Amino acid sequence: MAVKQRFEGEFLRFGKKIGYELLLIEKSLIVDETIREKCRVDKSNYGKNYACPPFAPKIGQFPHKNILVYLFYVYGRNLNNWEILAKLTYDYGRRLEKELEGICFIAGQCRLCEKCKAEEGKPCIHPEEMRYSFTAVGLDSEKLNSFLRQKIVWNSEYTYAVAGCLTNHEKLDLK
Repeated sequence: MAVKQRFEGEFLRFGKKIGYELLLIEKSLIVDETIREKCRVDKSNYGKNYACPPFAPKIGQFPHKNILVYLFYVYGRNLNNWEILAKLTYDYGRRLEKELEGICFIAGQCRLCEKCKAEEGKPCIHPEEMRYSFTAVGLDSEKLNSFLRQKIVWNSEYTYAVAGCLTNHEKLDLK
């Protein structure tokens, strides 16, 4: 069975109705380490943010078997919606890490500093709080789409943010 557990719904935050879908699946089902090359081609954060390649480790370096993937989405394509969802992935992931005894990956680059110290060749000033990008470690949202009910359609009328928390748990009791 590909999807071990699924949770879906919506909630109100920041005056917006935000949809979500959570899936507990084997991480191997959505791994494609060549996806990291998108960051090199895009060049917006490659080598400029510690959450992104070449600094981000490959997913194979993490021993966890499963991943709880969480997708947040909201109607309307704009930067404000993206920033809200990206922050939600970080905040939710940090809570999940404790509950699942795992490590989370965020949507997009790390946003803890206004300008990442990686650009200056200096060490990260928030190494304990910084989390790697979902795509930067080699997790592929396109592969993930085959398991989602709410399909990620980039450049549609919705804004999406996908993230995940590695775990060895086989079943979750999320409230």
